[in-house]
Amino acid sequence: MTNNIGELTELLRQHNLRRTVARVAILRHLVAMPGPQTAAEIENAVAEHGFDQSTVYRTLESFNEAGLVIQRELGDRLLRFELVDARNTAVQPYYLCVGCGRVLRLSQCATDGIVPAGFQIEQITIRGRCPDCAEVLK
Repeated sequence: MTNNIGELTELLRQHNLRRTVARVAILRHLVAMPGPQTAAEIENAVAEHGFDQSTVYRTLESFNEAGLVIQRELGDRLLRFELVDARNTAVQPYYLCVGCGRVLRLSQCATDGIVPAGFQIEQITIRGRCPDCAEVLK
């Protein structure tokens, strides 16, 4: 998906959401992001538009209720939002830096032979330190 206003408007329409300046700006940001973002990160990214915190939260909640975003909690008690698309409809593994909170989506994570029979995986999060935070500890 691109940041084309027509495509963004169509995506909103497909989820029965009216097109507003806030929805388009937040959706444009989510489309451009490679992984989940906290509400605060999204708020900072769209700050130039002058939206207040409640507008960002209400917009994210409407996106979640409409099935446009997935809401994730990766073990650090922060909710993150990610656009629903073909990349994340299945179980998606993430790397979470415990130092700075940076989140990266991992491309693949084999679970064969690791998960006991009958268990269904809902989320995989690998916690550690990114290179920048690891360097600080040296």
